[in-house]
Amino acid sequence: MTAPKLMILGMDGATFTIIDRLVAQGKLPHLADLLARGTAGPLLSTVPPHTAAAWPTFLTGLEPGRHGILNFDEVTVGGYGAGARLVTSAAIAGRTFLDVASKAGLRVAAVRVPMTYPAWPVNGVLISGYPSPEQGDFTYPRTLSASVPGMRDPSDAPSPQARADLLLDEVRQTTAIGHDLLAGGPLDVFAVVYQQSDVAHHWFWRYMDPASPAYDPAEAQGLGTVIEQVYRAIDAGIGDLLTFAGPDTTVLVVSDHGGCLAASRQFHLNVWLQSLGLLARKPVSLSARAYALRTRLIPPRARAWLKRQLGGALSAKAGAATEAFYFNLQDLDWSHTQAYRFAITAEVEGIMLNVAGRQPWGIVQPGDEVNKLRERIIRDLRALLTPEGEPLVRALYRREDLFADELDARCPDLVVIFHPAFRGGRALTGSIFSAVPLKDLEHNQGGWHEPEGILIAAGQQIAARRIEHARLLDMAPTILATLGVPVPAAMSGSVLVELAGSEGERLAATSPSEAAHAFTPTAGDAEDDGAMASVGAANSSSRLSAEEEESVRERLRNLGYL
Repeated sequence: MTAPKLMILGMDGATFTIIDRLVAQGKLPHLADLLARGTAGPLLSTVPPHTAAAWPTFLTGLEPGRHGILNFDEVTVGGYGAGARLVTSAAIAGRTFLDVASKAGLRVAAVRVPMTYPAWPVNGVLISGYPSPEQGDFTYPRTLSASVPGMRDPSDAPSPQARADLLLDEVRQTTAIGHDLLAGGPLDVFAVVYQQSDVAHHWFWRYMDPASPAYDPAEAQGLGTVIEQVYRAIDAGIGDLLTFAGPDTTVLVVSDHGGCLAASRQFHLNVWLQSLGLLARKPVSLSARAYALRTRLIPPRARAWLKRQLGGALSAKAGAATEAFYFNLQDLDWSHTQAYRFAITAEVEGIMLNVAGRQPWGIVQPGDEVNKLRERIIRDLRALLTPEGEPLVRALYRREDLFADELDARCPDLVVIFHPAFRGGRALTGSIFSAVPLKDLEHNQGGWHEPEGILIAAGQQIAARRIEHARLLDMAPTILATLGVPVPAAMSGSVLVELAGSEGERLAATSPSEAAHAFTPTAGDAEDDGAMASVGAANSSSRLSAEEEESVRERLRNLGYL
């Protein structure tokens, strides 16, 4: 057996809040060992801190505003966000460290890294992660799809306990796939992501935390340890995979963001904009009633059954009609609306200005009028206080603070991050503040994301000390430096010399350059030309069918992302 040079073990949404407690109790022996002999510290996520934006940043060393993915939807400001298609790996602008390492002649394997569907050519193996349909082009080489199982949707489980059992089974399955790849041949780079930690947070945090309004002591008796069970199962999986590591193997444990109790209160940005005279509404539309029926009256399992009965294409059309309602797009009077909410994720909201010439019914004139309106909104947002008198807005960004010029069409004019106790709300009437509906906290939104994830690193050249100020953005260049591969000049992140060893320090001190080597795709995959200028270039023709898109959308809805 040839040990890989680098093993990357991903725990989606993992947090030291849980890890530290379980390590202290002796329940995570393999993570405890890595912590004892290596370095660890918080890993700052992206803006926004969630799967769609964060994992591409991990892969490319680019901010979301440069790799082009802000959310799961392909957003365009000119279309008011309605009818946007889901993003796939083809939307990623920039090369991943898997591609660069492949071009440098290294053999790589990546298992279930989110946002990698459809799979694309690498010098080795790529098995796509969440979100992906149950079947499709989720492996490279393509022939692997016959022997590798697709990821199952935990929302289809008939009960919370069945959902917990499915998550634990998915952890074991992910480990088995990784085990087989490591046992099957020499690899230089091995990466795997356990997405189940994040799913467990969404569905089961409320059973664990008495601070949740949805906490029930009786339910907690049976389900309060599910998150612990998932973490322990992942730790066992990590232990299995580490048997393939050698003394010269560098091990990295990373998460894309952290996890925490979900906010139980919400701030309704559209109500606030309406109070400023910047937004006008019209009577409730038919799409609103359809969405309410779909999401509030029909349970997830019944929706899944209805989707199967309708057929993928018809169901996809119904889903597209209700997505517009999610953003209140059918309910606004555009002839009198200057600014409106654009939801990004629970704790991060966008604000779009309705600009003449940019949007179909824009009324704000480009230039000075846009700038003055934006500065007014910024001033008023910064003055907002919670009912307890604390600043409501934790961070506020203009479009140009986050996004490259060529991606302006994919991002809102302002991005707002709320106080941790608040999330965004979609109401158009009533108070600007309200409680999050209990049904949401009881369903899939009991736990949510926080900006600080985890970083643990161990290896011969890594000292046993705490690392500070690490960013997810830094991981791709650090990984390449650890491997002795020149870091592409396009990558925004920095090499963390504490992790990359002496060779990494040398590379960090030199000018970045492009890896010049090429590789040939695996025999039998002649349709893949191996072009790797970016993921998008290698995968530009990959689009989801209507059936695939609706399958993925249903998964996203069932985790509270749509």
